[in-house]
Amino acid sequence: MWFPLQKSREEVNKGERQRIVYGPISAEVPDGVKDVVVQDGMDCEPLVREGFVNWDHLDGPQHLIGEPLSTQPCRLNEDGEIDENGTIPATEGRVLLYQEHQPSDAVWSLVKAMEKTPNARRRIGFSVQGEILEKQGHRIEKSRIRHLAMSHQPLMPLSFAAIAKSLRKAQEGVPAALETLNLDAGDDWVWGRCKRGGRPCYDTRTYQFHDGLEGALRHLTGCRGYSLPLAKAVLVGLAKTMRGGHKDGRHDRARG
Repeated sequence: MWFPLQKSREEVNKGERQRIVYGPISAEVPDGVKDVVVQDGMDCEPLVREGFVNWDHLDGPQHLIGEPLSTQPCRLNEDGEIDENGTIPATEGRVLLYQEHQPSDAVWSLVKAMEKTPNARRRIGFSVQGEILEKQGHRIEKSRIRHLAMSHQPLMPLSFAAIAKSLRKAQEGVPAALETLNLDAGDDWVWGRCKRGGRPCYDTRTYQFHDGLEGALRHLTGCRGYSLPLAKAVLVGLAKTMRGGHKDGRHDRARG
């Protein structure tokens, strides 16, 4: 589930200006696959102790834009805004955005521009990344939150590394490998659900596509709504991650 940023401001800590953003990071409401994250069952200690904030669920140091400072229980109203009189249990996060780092600078600039633009209706939002520890039906009773993402879009593709890790473990026959790293993605978290009728685009046990590369491209564009360039970029990035790469961009031919 993706939740829009509520506010941003500069704060002074020990004489240093800091860029702080706030907003709900999770709430006890059904997501796109009807799963509900129980807020009292969320362990946010790993998030605050050692977690990072990334842009759009992307891996790599260039995409790390900040770190969570704290979380606290809150309530949302029916419009999704933090409201002490709201009826929806939720969790609010307080995030520090890094300075003198171009991606962080760009996010801060965009947030401030949105706030200053009359009638701007688009929002940057938060979503959590972590592990499901206990699930009863559609209720995620216990979870461990490790990282936080900021994004301009409610639904994001998972990282190449997360997909590759799951595919490797699935092929090794480890059932727990297919539990979500992104709590919003549901049971079909690796590739997402197929929107066309008949046989799914991929084997739901091994997560391999029946029609190979052509089937993967057809699924990402037709079922997930990716543009063709984005779908190709996802598959190229996944292939590189699965093989293991070198800093100069060359890959080990013996493994691939």
